[in-house]
Amino acid sequence: MKHGILFSAWLALAQAAPPQARLGPLDELLPWYDPGGCSGLYTEQCMGSASFCATRDREPCLAMRRAPPRHLDAEAENVGERGLG
Repeated sequence: MKHGILFSAWLALAQAAPPQARLGPLDELLPWYDPGGCSGLYTEQCMGSASFCATRDREPCLAMRRAPPRHLDAEAENVGERGLG
């Protein structure tokens, strides 16, 4: 009997919504991965999100991910150092 009560309590906790389920809409998007430079693995973390989505239905695949980070080129990064920004 005691084990049945403990199991019921554990089951109720296991079925409760995890904290991730309460996140806002921005946090529901999948992360964006840059190519990792690895070879032989066909995972998104290895290939990068852009290449991974190119092997699938591209537009819906990209829509499920956060926007890629903006990488500034070397000239744009140095604007502040040259006193122009």
